[in-house]
Amino acid sequence: MVAYVKVDDADALLVSGRWKLRKAQSGLRYAIRYRKQSGRTVGTLMHRLILGIAGQPTPEVDHRNGDGLDNRRGNLRRVSHSWNMQNRHGPHRNSRSGVRGVYWDRGSWRAEARVEGRKHIIGRFSNLSEAGLAAEAWREEHMPGLVKAA
Repeated sequence: MVAYVKVDDADALLVSGRWKLRKAQSGLRYAIRYRKQSGRTVGTLMHRLILGIAGQPTPEVDHRNGDGLDNRRGNLRRVSHSWNMQNRHGPHRNSRSGVRGVYWDRGSWRAEARVEGRKHIIGRFSNLSEAGLAAEAWREEHMPGLVKAA
């Protein structure tokens, strides 16, 4: 399978060579290069190499537009795990509501957001769509720079 990766001209030499596609559990695809090191196979993700944090466990790297193959510096940002999870698209796979950040709880829809290990209760609503709109509005106000879910 042929896939194209977007990089800035300034990074073309840094990432030259052969890369493979790695599909994450989320369904996103990333460019990765494998090499032998001390008898083990080690993978380097292209976006971490570009940001100069290859081989480090933190911070995580977020692709602003949700495209794991768009490795232009303007699309990459260092983030905490919590922030990275906020930029996911769609609801959690076990979500009853089908709306991200909205849960059925004791007879009403509860809108919430989890950021940096803290749960922010946005409110309770009798209507699912109102709860979804409230959750989205909260994320837009308190977490600028997130991409809207498609």
